[in-house]
Amino acid sequence: MQVFQEYVEQAETWLASKEAFLTNEDVGDTLTSVESLFRKQDGFEKTLQTQVEKIEDLQTFASELIQAKHYDTKNIEDKCKAVLERYVCYLQCCLQSQERCKRFMTNHR
Repeated sequence: MQVFQEYVEQAETWLASKEAFLTNEDVGDTLTSVESLFRKQDGFEKTLQTQVEKIEDLQTFASELIQAKHYDTKNIEDKCKAVLERYVCYLQCCLQSQERCKRFMTNHR
């Protein structure tokens, strides 16, 4: 259970560090600032690839614990579900942020 909890904490910490940037609706007021945000967005997408593996590991480990009828199955299910919902929200915010940057760049070229 401790290993599972560490997976959860790592995922939550990573998501929290990225969500603040993605929920910011300000795309900047100059083409230079938007291009900078677009580069940051690209960096997020690259780190997302490595994070996908960690989220998948979390899901796999949770499934193994649940199948083994771990005494804290309900808590494991709840924590895994919460991380996955947050991750899906992160992906949606990532796409929205990318679209905002693209629209701004298209309108100001």
